[in-house]
Amino acid sequence: MTCDYGDKMALMWIWIGVILLVLIVLFKFKEVRHKLGLVIVAVFIIFLLISVTQVYTSNEVDLTTFDGVVYAAKVYFNWLGGVFHNVIKVSNYAIHQDWDYNSSNYTGK
Repeated sequence: MTCDYGDKMALMWIWIGVILLVLIVLFKFKEVRHKLGLVIVAVFIIFLLISVTQVYTSNEVDLTTFDGVVYAAKVYFNWLGGVFHNVIKVSNYAIHQDWDYNSSNYTGK
């Protein structure tokens, strides 16, 4: 049985829906710290599902063998490292910009 890209995306959205439904039920907790913890866990799980699905669908990964699982883990962590590298690069670029107020460019409205 083979799955195409549409089937994989549909499965991912079903999992996200189930997780969100469970989290909505769990949001009945009264304390704010529990809600904050659930939000952090929800964001992490959704990021994990989307990123794993993206890497899985864009690479030929065979999860039926041990070597395929090891290859999938290597590809995923390589992709994750690239994402963090890009975030650091963009943040570094933004930090080194000249954010001072320039009065010569002010239109005076």
